[in-house]
Parts: sequence; structure tokens; C-alpha cells
Amino acid sequence: MSSALILPFGAHRGKTLAEVPTDYVLWLADPKRVEYAKAHAKGFSMEILEAAQQMKPAILADIEEKQIGKAYLGGKTHDGPAPIYVIECHGDMYSTSGDFVFENRVFQSLEQAFACLDAEYPKIGGTPEDPETADAPRESPDAEDDRIIIWEVLPSGHRKAVWGFFGWHWSADDYACGQGTLPGDTMSLYEIAML
Repeated sequence: MSSALILPFGAHRGKTLAEVPTDYVLWLADPKRVEYAKAHAKGFSMEILEAAQQMKPAILADIEEKQIGKAYLGGKTHDGPAPIYVIECHGDMYSTSGDFVFENRVFQSLEQAFACLDAEYPKIGGTPEDPETADAPRESPDAEDDRIIIWEVLPSGHRKAVWGFFGWHWSADDYACGQGTLPGDTMSLYEIAML
């Protein structure tokens, strides 16, 4: 089974399961829908329904992770003893599924949060092993509408912004962390986005 199956029906006709909103995949994966399709054998592809069922656990885990991250941003305490880091997003940073790509993701270290951003906005034509590409441009968020904040969350639930990308619709002054630069870069992610 594969999420690359093409949907032959509905509002998402012609798209793969990987391209449709996650709530639609969950709708397809509903056990009652599968039961109906088996009994009536029309209108639904069993292969697509089974692929949706295989995708369901990962989608539910992703939803749960985002809910936990949102709770930490709302003041939820954690066991610590070290701080955790949560990425908050606003703007046009949508993945194919229609969700924010790394909204409310929780990381055990700031380095892990940076690694997530580095993977999401890779250097264009560069490789980490090639020192001559250190100043290579990278993919970037939208310089106008996007805002990314990495929050440090203490075990007490208190938080502070420790890194940020603020498109020009947002004020970096509100968070006292300035425009953030990813490790290994010489320019802030905002400066890269403005190129």
C-alpha cells in the first residue's frame, strides 16, 4: 500500500493520499467507511482505503504531538530538569497537507530545533561536507508574512523566545530575540529571505 495512490473520486480527484488534507485521509480511514465499501464494493477503492488506514496512526501521532506542543506554549509544566523547545509558526508556511509544517513541534534541545529548521530550509546547491558552500543561499520562509519563534520552555511552564524569524509584517521587538541566524550561516534567515 502506498500514499502515492491517485484518488479517482471526490474533491481531491487526481491527487495522491500524501497531497490531500490529513482530515480527509482520516475520513477515508474510518472503519465504518471500510466496512461499507466491503459490503457494497462500489464508490471506493479498497486499496486506497487500506492505504489511508496505514497512514492513520502517523497522522494521529502528529496531531497528538502538536497538541502537546500547544499545551507547553500555553503554560503546561514538564518534568525537566532541562528546558524543552517548541517551534511556533504563523503565516503562509503550509505543507501539502494544509497544516503548518513544524507548528508546535517539541524538541529536547535547541540544536534539535535548529536541525528541524535547517532540514525545512536547506541550502540551495550546498552540502554540509563542502566548506565552500557555507555561504550558499538557502530556501527560506516568506519575508513578508511568516513568523517562526523557537520558545524555551522551563519545567515550571514559563517560556521565553530564544530565536525568531519575523517577516516584515511582524515586529521582532515584541520578542526580544531579534532576527535569528541558523548555525553555520553568516546571515540571518530574514536576510536570506530578502535576497
